[in-house]
Amino acid sequence: MPSLSRIQYNLSAIKQQQSSFESIFSDLRGIEREDKSAKIAEIRFKEKIEIRDLVFSYGGNPKIFEGFNLEIPYKGSVAFVGPAGCGKTTLVDIILGLLKPNSGGILVDGVNIEMNLPSWQKNRLCAAVHIFARRYNKKQCRVRCSKREDK
Repeated sequence: MPSLSRIQYNLSAIKQQQSSFESIFSDLRGIEREDKSAKIAEIRFKEKIEIRDLVFSYGGNPKIFEGFNLEIPYKGSVAFVGPAGCGKTTLVDIILGLLKPNSGGILVDGVNIEMNLPSWQKNRLCAAVHIFARRYNKKQCRVRCSKREDK
């Protein structure tokens, strides 16, 4: 009898979660399949990443970026510096293609990353995030770029 009780308990638990399973299954069915036959050019980073006229906000909230422009050279280093909440992580997430801008775009060597996002994301791109224990003026949010020289 204890085994029958466990079976009944687990069936009851599955029944309780059925609507969640159906919702997830519905979402998965709605995902468009990637067309492997279409040959889309791979995005290769050889010159620069360009952020053009970036506008972004979370939902109906105030805009975090409006008309933001930036160029990051190949083999360059960049540091986004500023107080909590000024958009540093959001900008990195947009560059990585994890968030989609409201308007404007991220171009890699002149190609918008939205044209082939999987290629951009698998292109061994990484972001090192360092948090420094330093206080910044609330209005201070800077972007610093530098280019490393080839050795």
